[in-house]
Amino acid sequence: ISVSQSLAIAATPLPNGTVGTAYSQAFSASGGTPPYVWSLASGALPPGLALGANGVLSGTPSAAGTGTFTIRVSDSQGAVETRGWMPRDRIAVCRGRMMNLGTAETVTVHRAGAR
Repeated sequence: ISVSQSLAIAATPLPNGTVGTAYSQAFSASGGTPPYVWSLASGALPPGLALGANGVLSGTPSAAGTGTFTIRVSDSQGAVETRGWMPRDRIAVCRGRMMNLGTAETVTVHRAGAR
């Protein structure tokens, strides 16, 4: 008999980025039975970013704005986990200044050349 650990999403801080500049951040999971498939459970990402089935959040932010989303991972046996350690992740895409969105993870994306 083989017993696997429960599927879990690792706590991954989201780095800052810049409008018009390529962005890439990989999420990771543990436990369950690989391979894992990632998806957006709810919410919306900022324009230009996408979450791949491989768990990589990537793209080139194209505009200022805010995206609030929940990620989901499933394993080969059908186990599912959402990013439960923090119910929502927020990405702030702004033009030149930090945006405080509270206690959630944030990615602040600045316009190229902005201070």
